[in-house]
Amino acid sequence: MMKVTVVLGLAVGLLPAGACTESARQPVEPPSTDEPKLVTRRDPEPAGKNCPLGGTMVRAGRDRNGNGTLEDAEVEHTDYICDVPTTLLVRRDPLPASLDCPRGGEAVQSGIDDNANGTLEDGEIDQTTRVCSSLEVWDRDFGGFDWDDPIRVAALRGARVVLGSLQIKVTDPIELPLLEQVTGHLVLDTASAAIALPALRTVGGNLGVGTGSSLPDLGALEIVGGNMFVGARTKPLVLPRLGNIGGNLSFGPTSARVTFDVLGAIGGELFVSGDSSLLVAPNLRTIAGPLETWLDTSGTLSLPDLRTLGGEIQFMGPMTGLQLDRLESIGGGIRFNAFGLNDFALVLPSLQSIDGDVDAVVDPGVTAIEMPQLTDLRGELRLFSFPALTKLLLPAVQHVTGSIQILDTHLLTEVDLHSLVFVDGGIIIFNAPLLTTLQVRSLSRLGQLESFPNTSFQLSQTGVEVVDLGSLRTATAFLSFGGNPRLRAVQMPELTAATGIGVGGDGSIVDTVTAPKIETLATLNLVAPIHTLDLGRLTDAGFVAINGATAPNLDGLSSLTRVGALLLSHCPALSDFRSLSRLSTLSALWLSDNGALVSLDGLERVTELAHYLRLERNQALTSVAGLGNVTHIGQQMFLQSNNALTTIELTHLRSIGGDFMSGGLFIWDMAALDTLSGLDALATVGGDIEIRRNDRLSDDEVRAFIQRIFDNR
Repeated sequence: MMKVTVVLGLAVGLLPAGACTESARQPVEPPSTDEPKLVTRRDPEPAGKNCPLGGTMVRAGRDRNGNGTLEDAEVEHTDYICDVPTTLLVRRDPLPASLDCPRGGEAVQSGIDDNANGTLEDGEIDQTTRVCSSLEVWDRDFGGFDWDDPIRVAALRGARVVLGSLQIKVTDPIELPLLEQVTGHLVLDTASAAIALPALRTVGGNLGVGTGSSLPDLGALEIVGGNMFVGARTKPLVLPRLGNIGGNLSFGPTSARVTFDVLGAIGGELFVSGDSSLLVAPNLRTIAGPLETWLDTSGTLSLPDLRTLGGEIQFMGPMTGLQLDRLESIGGGIRFNAFGLNDFALVLPSLQSIDGDVDAVVDPGVTAIEMPQLTDLRGELRLFSFPALTKLLLPAVQHVTGSIQILDTHLLTEVDLHSLVFVDGGIIIFNAPLLTTLQVRSLSRLGQLESFPNTSFQLSQTGVEVVDLGSLRTATAFLSFGGNPRLRAVQMPELTAATGIGVGGDGSIVDTVTAPKIETLATLNLVAPIHTLDLGRLTDAGFVAINGATAPNLDGLSSLTRVGALLLSHCPALSDFRSLSRLSTLSALWLSDNGALVSLDGLERVTELAHYLRLERNQALTSVAGLGNVTHIGQQMFLQSNNALTTIELTHLRSIGGDFMSGGLFIWDMAALDTLSGLDALATVGGDIEIRRNDRLSDDEVRAFIQRIFDNR
């Protein structure tokens, strides 16, 4: 509530008295018609010295430049219209003797504390109850043993105001026909007796309507300043004029309808237990605190005009429906802590923002989550073990300040996040085998999941066929697309930054991976029959592992100049490395079971392998001359079962490092190898030397080779 009177004005200069001189009697030119117009401007005023709680600054002045707008330099006068709190205060003022009150009396004043100073001032008075000196005022608490005194009870029956708290705990019917105001708490604690308070308009403190079958008459009640509690009911309760509850509103497990015809605001929490469908509040627009249900009976909670919720929504117990069709904002999160829900779809058609997490503690039985207008989720989206969930539709959400985690949703078929641009955390979708539709094409930036270290995006064990991250530019951690048996393509055409990319595994059928703008990766791990690979700008990679690719070449990696470790296995069409002709720095190379690999041509720029060279079971390999410029291998060279290789053409290799634990030279089971002459430049080997089971290689040549190396130690 706001009560402000503002007078705007400008001082106008006056001619001083006696200033009518001779010259003043001369003809005077008419006043100019170009006098600047008086204009005003209203600006928000933040909380501060002018307005403790903020408000509006009203400025006035003459529009000297004639542009129709009051500029800062034109301001001549400033007033402030300040927002004020809505605390209800009560004040007692003496009334002098008058015709109305011959013996004097008191004025019980109540109103909102507009200036928030804790004192009800004259200009803040909203309601005045004139009380003449009589029995109309009970000036202390009433309850307990007071009901045993007939004189006190008789005095209470004539009271219009109780200056304190009133507890009604009786077994016989009670009527207080004149009572208009209780400044403290009011407790109606009776199981059967009828209570009539037909004139009561205001309760300054808490109101408790206890458990019982009686029907209290509170038809005139307009304001409850504190909390309100309604116990379990067996008869309907109607509050036709109650418009404002300053604190919490809570219900016991009622089995009878409770109706608030005009209630517009609750200053605290709304707590509902029992059957939620028995709460009727068609005009409730604002709940300042949370909304919590603790239900033991299935029902639909309907608050058709609720616009703002200051706290979280928490669901506990069975529920069959929720109708909050006009709810626009939630100040907290949404927590599913329920059980036994059947066919419950959470649909919030007008919701625009959530200032908290959306998550579940136990199986809620929710079948769908639909929030078509939601744009901001300022928290986490955590859906763990939602076995009945089939759809997650958040088509307008643009920003999630936490992460998105969807795990063990076995019936989930569709996730619509097509407007999502930023996720400050990461995204993980795991074990959703029926999920075929994943819309995230607007996603531009991903952070990192706190609960899954080094991960920005993980899609695993789903039915998705194509991952289209068409707008994704940056990810602070790893992007993983593993274990999706129907996944065929991963498309990231705008990606420029990520720590790593992982695709495939567990029988993957992925044949296309595109990220043509990425230049640097710590890890690239592809375990799939990839035929189309486009990482055409990738120049620097710490670790590259490709397993099962069907592409005949590595054209999609043609810009690579530095690789820490390169591992290729079971690539049946790869014949050489001519696509990697720019590669000059390579620390480790491991090639195994590549049936079409004929040569290492294309690796001529590499002059050192800082760690190891391993060539295993590459049955078509006839030449290693592509590594002929390598002079040093830092730890180990291991050659085994490359059965078409007749010579090892590493003509510039001078040393192999390592120690007896892990380093050395190993040449095993090379069926066609008939000479070691290609290693004539090799002078030192730091670890073991094992040359065995090479049928065409003579023992004499092996002994001579080993002796030469040992002689150099």
